[in-house]
Amino acid sequence: MAAGDDEIGQHRHGESARDEREADVCVVRPVADVRLEASELAAGAMGHLLPSHLDVAGQITDDVPVPRVVRLLTLADVDDGDDARMSVSARHEAVLEDGRRVVLLDDRGWSEELRGAGANEVADIWALSSEQEIAETARTVVGPHEPFGGLTRDDMEIGHWKTLAEKLHAHGVVVGAGELKRLPHEVALSEALLARLGQGSGSRDTA
Repeated sequence: MAAGDDEIGQHRHGESARDEREADVCVVRPVADVRLEASELAAGAMGHLLPSHLDVAGQITDDVPVPRVVRLLTLADVDDGDDARMSVSARHEAVLEDGRRVVLLDDRGWSEELRGAGANEVADIWALSSEQEIAETARTVVGPHEPFGGLTRDDMEIGHWKTLAEKLHAHGVVVGAGELKRLPHEVALSEALLARLGQGSGSRDTA
């Protein structure tokens, strides 16, 4: 995380699930939380909680410029684990043009575990994952997710981007779901994660 960056609206809830990847050494692979999240503002009763450039009806006032989202960022970090099990957290944020960051999802992540024949022959499970593989999995677990429960892929995409847009609106950032979908999405690996992967120190961005 860059020094001096401000974060607003952070809280934790939810869980991650797992899938399996079969190989000579069995490694449990992740499946992200697939719940659709929603949030609403009650304009009347909660009007005093609205950002300064929104009135009680949620309309933009003219005296304060509206912050603009310039990119999405997922921060991957070591969550837990040992030589036989790895656990990585993924925090999804919107980066504003003034440098501030709004936390969109802070309950995502995944775990992998060595199992089955040959597991004892692997000295360190972290050595099996590359920086690029970590970045790709981090993008997957923050969504949009695969369809479930009769929902279509379009349903999942619409629900995902609409929910993120609503979270930003609650913090005074007005952006459409379609605009969010088109933004660049970068993944940054923490110093601790890079060190655990044997990649050296220093946070590194993966576009």
